[in-house]
Amino acid sequence: MKIKRLIIDTMYLVMVQCVNYVLPLLLIPYIISKTSISGFGLISIFQSLILLISTVIDYGFNFTATKMVAETECKEERFNILLNVLAVKLFIFFSLLLPLIFYIYLNKYYLYGIISISVIFSNIFLLNWFFQGAGNIAYISKLTVFSKLISIVPCFIFIEKESDLYVFLLSLLSSNIIVCLFSFLKVRKYISIGKISLKMRKYLSDGSYIFLSRLCVTFYTSAVPIVIGATLGNYYAGIYSGIDKVIKGVSSLQNPLVQASYPFIIKNDKLRRIVNFIFIIPSSFFMLFFIFNVLYPSVILNIFKIPIVTESLIVIRIMSFLPILISISGFLGVYNLLAKGKNKYFSICIISGSIISLVGFSLLYNIEDTYLWQYSIVVVFSELIICLLMCFFCWRR
Repeated sequence: MKIKRLIIDTMYLVMVQCVNYVLPLLLIPYIISKTSISGFGLISIFQSLILLISTVIDYGFNFTATKMVAETECKEERFNILLNVLAVKLFIFFSLLLPLIFYIYLNKYYLYGIISISVIFSNIFLLNWFFQGAGNIAYISKLTVFSKLISIVPCFIFIEKESDLYVFLLSLLSSNIIVCLFSFLKVRKYISIGKISLKMRKYLSDGSYIFLSRLCVTFYTSAVPIVIGATLGNYYAGIYSGIDKVIKGVSSLQNPLVQASYPFIIKNDKLRRIVNFIFIIPSSFFMLFFIFNVLYPSVILNIFKIPIVTESLIVIRIMSFLPILISISGFLGVYNLLAKGKNKYFSICIISGSIISLVGFSLLYNIEDTYLWQYSIVVVFSELIICLLMCFFCWRR
């Protein structure tokens, strides 16, 4: 029965991944053709900013709070979990608000900044983690797909020039608002308001290792366009972001299996072994993807209208190796470290990789003549270190 439930949940999450990654991939050639690669680079920088700040605010609750909800059937306990998570997220948001406003003031893109802050604030109230832990992935998946499909339409209608790019950010905000409203209407079924027990300090302590690791992952992956934009400009940020979104879209193919199975494998070692075997399938696909892009790099660039220049040809060859490493490290990290409560070892792996990326980016920032492919080398090498460390901790037992 659990296997059947896992398959159904995985299929629903495949729908979500298609919407989260395939629709943005469809937007890449459209935005580049209507504006420019520099315009796409600009909007990618704000996307990266939203993701970076949202990761800080999320504080790793997508794993820790999901586990808490999955381990209890008591509605009053689930209510307190929800309350504490939202309280911590709001506390972190308001702590970061002034630095965030100052950053936007320095960049002078005020409209983009205001909408970005609104998107970040709305992310606080997304309850995907709660429904995942409560075992109702179907509802939140259908809701997410519906909201994304509705909100993406204005991008194709109203974006005609570079000054219209704020519409893209508005589509993110509108999607979040739809999901939040319907999520809070549904969540009442799973909670019962009882004695309020705020334990923010405990939640901050319990989630610290996951928080550090998720923040580090976001920094050396999603925050790269911000760094490139500051050093090489929006044009190269656009090239990197276009390739990066394609790579992430491919890498995300394994995410539905990870998200759907995580609540089950926490309490079921037999199911964990079955899922371990299934992971051979996405890993094999990622290897074929890597080989294809090494041999024919211009195919993907042509499809997504990314400029075919020496830099882009080199970068896509290098970054095509990432899905293989992400698949291995995700499998080892989630199923063999996090699920067994070895959060500390998981964080050590991620933080080590992020330190390497931070050192690499710092060196590139201080070198007068840098190239885009050098940033992609740093990202891939950091992921390789993470993968090797996770292998070490898993085999070490």
